[in-house]
Amino acid sequence: MRDLTSRFPFPAQMRSMVEAPPIESKTRAAGGILAGNAGHLFTGSLVVLLLALFMGFIFNRSLPINEGWYYYYAWLMHKGQFPYRDFWFISQPFDLCIAYLFAGDHLINLRIFGVVERIALTGMLYFLLSRHFSARASFLATLLSMVMLLTYLTEGFFTFLIDSLTFLIAGFICVYEAYIHPRHCRWLLLLAGCLGSLCFFSKQSTGFFATLALAALIVWPAFDLRRILPKLVYFSIGWWLLAAPVITWLVMNHAWSAYVLEVFKGAAASKGSLKTVLFTTFIRNFQPKMLALDITVLLLIYLGARTKFLQFGERATPVATKREIALTALVALVVLFVPVLFHFDEAGVELMRKYLAVLAKLIFMGMCVLVCWLLVRRFRPHTRTLDLVVASLVLGGFLWGYGCQISNKVEQHAIVLGFAFLIAAACDHVFSRSGRPYVGVVTVVCLLQLAQLALYKYNDAYDWNGWRSVIALDYTRSSHWPQLAGFRVDGESIHMFDTILDDIARGAKPGEPIFTFPHMPMFNFITGHPQPTFAPVHYWDVCPDYIAIADAARVKAAKPAIIVEMDMPEWLWGDGEMTFRQGNRSGQREIKNVIAEFAVSDDYRLMDTFRTPWVHTRINVWQRVK
Repeated sequence: MRDLTSRFPFPAQMRSMVEAPPIESKTRAAGGILAGNAGHLFTGSLVVLLLALFMGFIFNRSLPINEGWYYYYAWLMHKGQFPYRDFWFISQPFDLCIAYLFAGDHLINLRIFGVVERIALTGMLYFLLSRHFSARASFLATLLSMVMLLTYLTEGFFTFLIDSLTFLIAGFICVYEAYIHPRHCRWLLLLAGCLGSLCFFSKQSTGFFATLALAALIVWPAFDLRRILPKLVYFSIGWWLLAAPVITWLVMNHAWSAYVLEVFKGAAASKGSLKTVLFTTFIRNFQPKMLALDITVLLLIYLGARTKFLQFGERATPVATKREIALTALVALVVLFVPVLFHFDEAGVELMRKYLAVLAKLIFMGMCVLVCWLLVRRFRPHTRTLDLVVASLVLGGFLWGYGCQISNKVEQHAIVLGFAFLIAAACDHVFSRSGRPYVGVVTVVCLLQLAQLALYKYNDAYDWNGWRSVIALDYTRSSHWPQLAGFRVDGESIHMFDTILDDIARGAKPGEPIFTFPHMPMFNFITGHPQPTFAPVHYWDVCPDYIAIADAARVKAAKPAIIVEMDMPEWLWGDGEMTFRQGNRSGQREIKNVIAEFAVSDDYRLMDTFRTPWVHTRINVWQRVK
């Protein structure tokens, strides 16, 4: 493997520690060999275009009833309420600021923001991969991992996880460039610190581990304290440059104590305890059957290596031409859009869902093994370390995945970096017994996997806690509520939303509190009616028992004019309490009991009732009559 210093002016102490891929220095005319920056620009543009087309087609074709949390938070802030102090919020403030600035009056606005953000994320991920891997490997790895990210069950385009991931990858790029360009090292490390801080103030769990990942990447090339300490100091200064104003903002608004209570203690309590957050969820992902599968896969890889059927290392991999990349992109385009014609029943969707769950856990276990191998290699005497890109994807990917899975389990967003690394490595660094690369086989497998991901996305665009959406093609009507303009979803859902919103408009006076339970503040935002509770949302993961119990008393005292209730079946209650309360009775049951008391009294009447698509969970609209 060529030393990266053959092209870039690394400090002398770095030369024996960094390995890099072969770097081509020439680019032929159109249709010729893809090499260097021109080749990566062409290929990177293609993958960004493919993702933009796919997201542009699907982003407004599903609308879950659970939508609108951040719109309601932003609405409260525009009315003068302050997060943490005036309403319960267990996450970090960055996304609140984004919602405050960009949510506006239409639910589609943050979807558009999310699409633009993912386009930027796609470009940055490709750039990071292309610093080590070939154009073809970077293309496939970026495309597959970003589409995999879109298949997450609660995908809403605008989420704090995407913000956090975007800042993390941007931080990786800054650290990489800081070592590539020593003259700009200080400014790049300052910027990396700022990005780490933004990552933390987007999501506390992933942000904490992302900050660790960036710091580890800074010290990765060498453990010489005299050389590393100044770099860590610049990184820390950058981190506090953003953290200090946020903390000052919280203190000046008398919300610091509430912030600490809600974001750290309250968030842990919502999931059971700090012990549950740090350890139980990790153990939950690797039950005996899953561990047996992990061990089997590792043994098969070991046998393949022992028999030389699989060989790993650096060889002269054939470089793709522009025609080959363009043809691959064309096939990928077809693969992304043709599956929209195929529809699966619940059994087929469940099978694909289980397959992706197993795949995610396999990849995360692979990252656990790889990070152990990476650390052993790093601390072995007289061994050259892998370069910063590999360290970013393996070590950073593991820490990112661990930070994601502590909320519940390993899912698609947790393995995005590990998935990208494994695909790229399979393209460039896996060979047959005869020394021929498996890049053709890997490309075919990737395209088949892409087809499965697209098929699953079309048939299960959103699936969470009582609501399931597919990508709607039978668009027949628009909502007469302007806040829902821009969505092209099925007529059944639009009819349900319009009817509920009309019921609220008829049954409640302007500005009068209404109660939506447990996670439908979209109706509060659109109609302009506040919740009578301290917590806007009462899902187990974001609302601890003591807040739910206190809010039950608030609802009982307020007797809201309208109650919109998702009457979840017992199996959903049991699943939520098993996941977030270790099977114990949750405080949310107290709110359910209050609604049940209202329902059997003469004080309320049932205005409307609906069944959610696919899942058939009952949605009840109650009006106070006394």
